[in-house]
Amino acid sequence: MKSITQERLFELLDYNEFSGFFTWKVARPKIHIGMKAGSVSKEGYVRITIDRVRYMGHTLAWLFKTGEYIPRGIDHRNTVRSHNAWSNLRKASPSQQMMNANRRSDNASGFKGVYLKNGSSRFAAQIKKIHLGYFNTPKEAAAAYAIAANAEFGEFARVA
Repeated sequence: MKSITQERLFELLDYNEFSGFFTWKVARPKIHIGMKAGSVSKEGYVRITIDRVRYMGHTLAWLFKTGEYIPRGIDHRNTVRSHNAWSNLRKASPSQQMMNANRRSDNASGFKGVYLKNGSSRFAAQIKKIHLGYFNTPKEAAAAYAIAANAEFGEFARVA
C-alpha cells in the first residue's frame, strides 16, 4: 500500500498542534472547508480517510510535523487515543507503548504489576516476568513495581 506524503497532507488538511484536530482545506461531497476531519473509532483512535485510504490521526500528525510517515510506533503520552495534540505524541517501540498502557481492567489489586499470590494473603509484584518479591499490602507491592518500572522504562513507565 502506498502511503500518503507530507505534501499531499498539506494540500488537503490543516493541523492544530495544540488541539490535535485536523480540518479540511478542500471541499468534497459532504465535506466543507474548515470542517473537522475524521471520526473516532470504537477503539478510541481518530481515523481520517484520504484518497480512499484510512489513516490514524496520530500518524498523520507525526507526518504533518516531521515529514516522517510511521504507521506504527507513535505513543500517546496520556494514553488517550483520540488526543492527538503534538505535545501528547512521541515515538515509541512496541514495548515502550505497552509500558505506557493503563493497568488491565481485570486487575483485582488496583495497582499495575501487582497481584495476590495464589493461596496466600500476600501480594506479589512483577515486571517483565521478573519477580520483585512478596509484600503484605498491595501498596507496598505497587511501590516496588513503581521503582522497577521507572528504572527500566523511564518516561514510558505508567504505574497507575
